[in-house]
Order: sequence, then C-alpha cells, then structure tokens
Amino acid sequence: MMKNKVILLIFILLSCKASKENKYLEKRNSLQEEKPYQVANITINRLDKAIPPLKDTYISSQDPSMNYGSIEKLLIKKTQLGQHNRNAYIGFDLNGINADYEQILLKIVQLGGDNTPISIRSVTNHWDENIMTWKSKPQEGSPRPSSGFRINKTIYFDLTSYVKTKIKRNELRTTFEITAENNIISPMSFGSKENADSGVHPALVFFKNRKFAAPVFEFFPVTAKRSDGRTYPAINLKNTSSSSELDRSELNKYGAWTKAKIGEESKFFKTKYHSGKWYLVDPDGYMFIMAALNSVEIGGGIILPDAIQKIGINSLGSWSHETIQGIPYAPRLNMMLHFKNRKPELKEMYKANILPVFEDDFEEYSLQKAAELTEKYKDDSMVIGYFMDNELPFYKEQLSLSLDLEHTNKQWLEANKWMTERYGSDYSIDSISTEDEKEYQGYVCEKYYEVVSKAIRAHDKNHLLLGTRFHGAAKSHKQIMLAAGKYTDVISVNYYGKWEPDTENLALWLQQANKPFIITEFYVKGADTKLGNLNGAGWEVQTQADRAIFFENFVIKLMKSPGFVGYNWFRYIDNNQTNKGIISASYEWYPEMQAAFLNINRDIYRLRSHLLYGNVNYDGWVPGPAVPTVPIFPGRNPPKRP
Repeated sequence: MMKNKVILLIFILLSCKASKENKYLEKRNSLQEEKPYQVANITINRLDKAIPPLKDTYISSQDPSMNYGSIEKLLIKKTQLGQHNRNAYIGFDLNGINADYEQILLKIVQLGGDNTPISIRSVTNHWDENIMTWKSKPQEGSPRPSSGFRINKTIYFDLTSYVKTKIKRNELRTTFEITAENNIISPMSFGSKENADSGVHPALVFFKNRKFAAPVFEFFPVTAKRSDGRTYPAINLKNTSSSSELDRSELNKYGAWTKAKIGEESKFFKTKYHSGKWYLVDPDGYMFIMAALNSVEIGGGIILPDAIQKIGINSLGSWSHETIQGIPYAPRLNMMLHFKNRKPELKEMYKANILPVFEDDFEEYSLQKAAELTEKYKDDSMVIGYFMDNELPFYKEQLSLSLDLEHTNKQWLEANKWMTERYGSDYSIDSISTEDEKEYQGYVCEKYYEVVSKAIRAHDKNHLLLGTRFHGAAKSHKQIMLAAGKYTDVISVNYYGKWEPDTENLALWLQQANKPFIITEFYVKGADTKLGNLNGAGWEVQTQADRAIFFENFVIKLMKSPGFVGYNWFRYIDNNQTNKGIISASYEWYPEMQAAFLNINRDIYRLRSHLLYGNVNYDGWVPGPAVPTVPIFPGRNPPKRP
C-alpha cells in the first residue's frame, strides 16, 4: 500500500511539472510573427517573436531564508550597507530559437518604486524559483550593465550579441540577474510571470530588423592592468560609429546641445536643477556638459581648438593658453595664493598647511584683488566661471596647527576662541578629537568661501563660482562640503587614489553641498611610453589601451550621478617625463586615448540621459521621443495608419 502511494505521488509531481512545461511552450508558441507597418512615415517592424520566462523570482538580503517565487512582482533595491538589498532573476528557454534575429531585447515593466539605473548580468541556471533564497543565490556571470532604454514604464535591455552567442553555442537555458545600481529607498518593482496582468510579464522579444532607430548605448565588461600586474574591472562603451571625428551638427558654438533648450538666454553660463538632477546651461539656454582638458597649449602645428573639438572636447580647463579662441574656458583666480605670497610669515603658515583666513586684511585684500582679476573676464560669455583657487589644504589639522602658533597670531586667536566657546578656557590641546578637527576645518572653509565669494560677486555677479578644486581627504568631509555649498555654484574636485569614483563621495557632495560637481583632475599614466612616470598623483597602468579603459569607465560612472555636470582630464600634453596627456610632449597623438575621448563625447548628451533614465530624451524633458513610441507586443492594437 505504501509503495503504491509513493508511486502515485511521483506520478502527480511529474504530471504537474509536465503540465507547467506544456503551458510554457503553448504560451511561447502562441506569439506569432507579425509584418511591418507604416507609422508617421517611419517603417517600423513589429514584434517577430517573443518568449515568456521559464522561471522568475526575487531574493532579499533582509530575509535571506525567504523564497518569493510565487509573488506577482519582482523587486530590486540597493542600500548603503547592503542589509535591505533585493535582486531579481529571470530565466528563459531558447529551444527552437535561431540566431538570425537582428535585435533581441529583454522586456520588463515597472509597477512602482523609486528609479535608478539598472544592471543586468548573466548567472548560472541551476536554481528553482520556488526554492531559491538569498542564501542559495546563483553564481554571478558576465556583467552587461545599463544597456537598456525606457518607453514609459517598460524597460528594454539589448541582449542581441549575448543571446545569439548562447544560441550558436547550443547553450539554450539562460538566466539574468537584475540589480539596482544606486541606493534607493523604495524598491523598484516589476511584473513577474505570475502577475494577473499578462501585459506586465517579462519577455525576450526578437526582431528580424532593428526596431529602434534612437541610440541604444551598449556597454561591455573589460579589465585594465596596472604596471604592478593588478587588474581592475571596468565598463566601456561599444563604439557603433565608423566616423573618426565628432558630428557637430547638433552643437552650437559653445558645444552645447541644441536639441535641449532647458533655460533662458542670459549671456552667461548657469546651473539648473530639474527633477533631482543638475545641469549646466550655456548662454543661449542649451544643455551643456563641460568636457575639458587641462593644460592645453599651442604648438606642434596642431590647430586649436579644432583638433580637440573633433574628439568632443568643448572647453579648456586650468593652465590652458587663454589665447586659444572660440571655445569656452574657466580661469583660475588663485585668490589665496596671491594673498599669502605677499608676506613671508603668511607663506610660512601656508607651507605648514594653515590657511590664514582670519588675517585682518584678508577681506579687504580679496575685494581689491577680485576687482583686478575679474576685469578682463566679467563680460566674456565664453567664460564658464571661476576656479577660486586650487587644492587648498582645508582637510589638514587646522585646529591643532593653529593652536601651536604664537598667541598673538590671528589664526591662534580664532582657534582659541572656537575651543573656548565649546570647552571653556581650561581646554586641553591634547583632548582635541577627530570630530573637533573636522568641525573646525568646516569653520575655516566657510570663512574662506564667504570672503572670496563676496569679493568676486562684488565685481562680477554673473559668472559661476566653480570652487577650489578639492583634493585628498577633503572630498569625503561633510563639513567642508557643507561650508562650500553655501557660497559656490559648483563643487570642483581633483580626484585621485581610486580606480573609479566612489559613489558614496558623489552622494555626499550632493547631500551636503546641494550643488552640482565637476571632476577637475583625473588621469592614469601608461608604462609603455618609457617616460619614467615619476611625477604626479595618477596611477600607472601598463598600456595606452589600459589608460583608455580607465578614462571611459571613470566618465561613465561619473555620468550616472545626478550631480555630474562635467569632467576635466589632466592633461592635454605630457610633461615632466610623465605620461599624463592625450598627446606626447612631441605633439604626437596617443590613438587609443583619442578614440576613447571621441567614443564618450560623440553623443555625450544622449549618453548621460541613457545613464540617468534609460532613455535618450531625459525622461521626456527634452522635446522629441525617447524612441519610436509604438506598441510592439501582441494583444495591443497597432496605431492607425496615417
């Protein structure tokens, strides 16, 4: 009797599984090929084939033993500490699918939650949607991040190359892990195959001809090698153009994007905040991203600015020849440098990393110097704004160092007053805490920015204040960012010591300063030039190809931030027997770097929209469709012919 019950149970389980597989195959086979039709004078091929998932689920680090395979939605979420993360998984069976399709897309439909760029990667297929938990999640495979675009609530990922390769290799089961790239509060939710509304089910969709004419940016994983042999992962942009120079037909004389008029004409560059994102606006009111090189100099028979504009550089960074005409630039005023160089005692203090901002004549001198320095720039519409100084030592121990000075010194008097107000007159220098130092650093920073911004604004009320090009530990100090944000229009940071920008740093600048940012220095050096590379803060990698990988990856990661408005590569030309430039000291281009700059800058405005929103029209803010907005799935009526 017991044996018969066991046999019956096995038979029931096998029947259920067969029934489930048959329903899946019936659903997949019911999606028929459809013919092209004409919409608004554009020939668009309708969906040729679509297959539903074989399995889908999500998992949660908050409840690592829970299974969510029967839930009607898929959740993804990223949190700072990783304690409340959600990852989604979708698996497909490619049996019966050939590899002759031109475009293959993964479709998911968002039901709710916050918005963030999404990453998708392949994972192993050995998982069961009704069993898998966070503890048993499948092994990760090759990343294919952010190659998607959005039409309203539907998000598509272009997986053409990957899926066709799988089919050709006869690897007919494939699974994708979907994750959030940035920290969010409310999980993004998507329809699962269990959802009662079949219109929100995930699917792989196939087209005989490429469906979407709008740019669909494709990314691929790659690694770069440092000179010591260590490898670093990166994401680079697939080059889909055969052109060797930039098409400027959509750009104006400033290098701004004429498809996106986002402000009023004002004669000067401005900043704009819209839907949680920051932008630069050119004097004509168009969207502008500062893509700049530092230290651009005339020489070698290279015609400037034409040569750099051909690879998408639209502005000059610091230390550039201001005699180069016809391109925006950003002068550096060096207010503190001028002030401290007047007196030997101030130079000594500065050399000891003490900023003499409490000197009696600092404010008066700044007013006079700002009048002198801004006179030739104040009416120039090509001036983006002013860098007030470069790499001031705000993050050094301003409090302890100041309290070591003579008791008649203005810096000592201010530091003593600050400590006395907090701890009384019997405070001990030995008891100064790390938090005290950081608070006082913010105090010194605020004094500097208050005085210098007031001085510049007294003589030039129009041009942007671009900060002081923070460096070192300043980029991670909230007190410094909070102080600077009160008086500057843009936060500027010289970013070294990291393979790619730290998302926590980028978030900190937005949270504390509440201003956009420009990365004003970053670079790596190539060991293949045999220059020695003994100078400078940038890391050394093995080849120019590795440098190009670093550049693309760094800028792609920057552009994902809502605060990004520009980058300045350090520098145009090699110097000091060190490979920092995109051309050599003998004015020879490094072809790999030249190609990488063109690749990123070729369509930089749409690329940023893609990285922020998953479409190319800034989620509808910029006029014109993100992509042809026509129904492509069965069960929806096609639009009427014109």
